[in-house]
Amino acid sequence: MSNWLNTCVGIDRAMAVFQGTNFNKKRSRCIARWIICLLPFLILSSMIYEFINRDLFDDYEERRVWCVVRYSKSIELYTNIVQYFHFIAPFLANLISAIFIIVYITRLKTTVQSQFSSQQQLLNQINQHKQLVISPIILAILLFPRFLFSLLSTCIKSSQNPWLYLCGYFVSFIPSSFIFVIFVLPSTFYRKEFIKTITTWRQRFMRAIRAWH
Repeated sequence: MSNWLNTCVGIDRAMAVFQGTNFNKKRSRCIARWIICLLPFLILSSMIYEFINRDLFDDYEERRVWCVVRYSKSIELYTNIVQYFHFIAPFLANLISAIFIIVYITRLKTTVQSQFSSQQQLLNQINQHKQLVISPIILAILLFPRFLFSLLSTCIKSSQNPWLYLCGYFVSFIPSSFIFVIFVLPSTFYRKEFIKTITTWRQRFMRAIRAWH
């Protein structure tokens, strides 16, 4: 869900650059509300087969809980396609949006500032907007362990390898826990704003300490 929301932000950013002054913020906010409401249902609908084909039952003789899966060959193929799609599609959409923004701004700058070559403008834009390319790559790296767990995990006895599946569960929280590393640190502007905010709050805190004393 968070991965797809980040992708929607990247696409919206690309549309804002493409439309320029014609970009309709009100319409964008309206579309964002609809996406936030519909996206969970779209993601769940792509995985509805999990609820249908998986089942648990208690084995009282061995005192174990068994996970039973009834996948046909077509369902197995569909499962792999869904897993790859939810990992690759957001990454490609984010990356393509970032490249589009850099290339489009480069074309505009080249037209307005003819004293600079297109190669110079492209290098300047890459340096200025490098966080747009770096962020989806970092996000994909952080998402890869969860993606790997989703492909390797199989139905086994619940008493076997519990730590493997517990680690797989906690790994899924890594991307949302590293938002600062993904989006703030790669950006020069956001990093400066963060340092400025920390400095402001520290000065306020020191003034409050002095006033209290």
